[in-house]
Amino acid sequence: MRYFGYVIIALLAILSGRVHAAPQDDTKPWADCKTKVSEEIAGYRYAEAVTLLEDFLRTGKNEKSQREANEYLEDLKGEQAVFQKLINSFKGDDARSVEFSLGKRKVTITKADAIGLEGKSEGGDYNKKWPDISTAFVFDLFPGDLEGLERFYLGVWCYNHYLSAEGDKTLIAWLEANPEEKPRLDRFLCRYKNISLPAGGFTECKGRLVLSEDKPHLEKGLIKYKGKWLTFEEVMKARGLIKFMDSWVTLAEKSKLEQEIKALEQVRKKFAPKGVIDKPGADSEPLAWAKARTKKTDHYLVKTNLSADALEDICFLMECLDYKAQQIFKLTLKTAPFNINYYRTKEEYVANGGPGDAGGCYGVDEFGPQIKGYYDPPDNVMVLMHEGTHRFVHLACGSYSAETPIWISEGLATYFECSKYDGAVLRTNLVNNARLGNIKQLISGKKAQRLEDFINIKQEEFELDQYAQAWSLVYFFINYNDGQYAKLFDTYFGSIKKKGLNAMADNKTHLKMFEEAFKVKCEVLEKQWVDYIMKLEPAPEPEEETPPEEKE
Repeated sequence: MRYFGYVIIALLAILSGRVHAAPQDDTKPWADCKTKVSEEIAGYRYAEAVTLLEDFLRTGKNEKSQREANEYLEDLKGEQAVFQKLINSFKGDDARSVEFSLGKRKVTITKADAIGLEGKSEGGDYNKKWPDISTAFVFDLFPGDLEGLERFYLGVWCYNHYLSAEGDKTLIAWLEANPEEKPRLDRFLCRYKNISLPAGGFTECKGRLVLSEDKPHLEKGLIKYKGKWLTFEEVMKARGLIKFMDSWVTLAEKSKLEQEIKALEQVRKKFAPKGVIDKPGADSEPLAWAKARTKKTDHYLVKTNLSADALEDICFLMECLDYKAQQIFKLTLKTAPFNINYYRTKEEYVANGGPGDAGGCYGVDEFGPQIKGYYDPPDNVMVLMHEGTHRFVHLACGSYSAETPIWISEGLATYFECSKYDGAVLRTNLVNNARLGNIKQLISGKKAQRLEDFINIKQEEFELDQYAQAWSLVYFFINYNDGQYAKLFDTYFGSIKKKGLNAMADNKTHLKMFEEAFKVKCEVLEKQWVDYIMKLEPAPEPEEETPPEEKE
């Protein structure tokens, strides 16, 4: 009975307010809520995101979490309003149309709603849902007359859709016009980065928003690596890299480069490359196409009305590509020299059948298989490498006119397009930093396509994001685990050559071919690819504005 009396006394004390229960810990529910809200925003499901936050505000008890949730809800509604303004810009009396180039297609957007965009492309109607559109493309659609807090909310949109560089640029401009709003900016960035507010908050440094305490180090060109501020050279050495021919490479890469340089030295002796093809001035001689220079190499017939030095560069570059591509494709070439026509002007290029919305093209016409391009520094090496790779992919699949899976054709082309040429050496197998940043954004935002679906993607579905995913897959195949899958490309191409692309029209048939060629289940390969790419570091760039990411 005595214990029963104690229970009654305790209950009465609680009811009278003399004894208070410990405040509820909202830490995990709030973290889970933020994750779910972020996913809804990334999918443009703003109403669902608002509901999640409002539900949390009704049930949460922790004062700090409630305050953050209220701030998050305010930012979310502001972002939602700005996005609605984008949609409204395609409606009413002042409705607009916007023309863009996506890959090699021109697209005109004429309508937008909460679901997505509508318009016309060279291939027919263009209808896309917002989550399926490149966020970089959507960013360019926002009206240019956003003012005041609208600019802030545009920056919030950028961060929530994995465009931090564009977000920083937008927020820095907004802060310069509204310096009194710095506390709002600090609160948003702390919530986004899930950190406590540091002394001084955030500030601008070299075009990016960084912690105020980090700015003095960054201005000296130092990089934070494993908790220490180091010079660029110290970071490279700490990563186990050595400097070789102005590049930081591993010992294994150095050995491979030395072998390639030795082999390509024989190629170089046949030409007199000067490294002018991507510099201004190679078009200074007004040579008509009818009097264009020609030169035959072991594998190409090159014709151009650029300078004689530029002709030598093109010949050297293409023979270098031929050597490097053979390491992947294992082809025995018994074809006539392949035609390359490189025009002095875009007008000549278009007049001779080149598509006006692309810097170059590969194709087969009444004159046979050929590559066409026009002088447009500094993109000539990129165009030659990109279009030249298509030649090898087609041959590997059977012939110059063979159909090829778009994912691997464009993946290999983007793999070679970021090669570097200095007049003496063509460096390949480089990390394409722009594509790497893009694919990391897609993976983080859960917008990368499942590998099983991606290998069956169609030409009309292939846009900016898909180029990044294709590049990352090819780079992964060639480099993962010391080239574990690199030698199996030949098996994959052999299957296509044997059965033809028509036999792969059935997705399940193609998936089976793919898994048999690479000797691994698709889901296993996808996990390896995601893990590899998310840990892959950008190519070293001493002048880059933001520090390279640290390895976990």
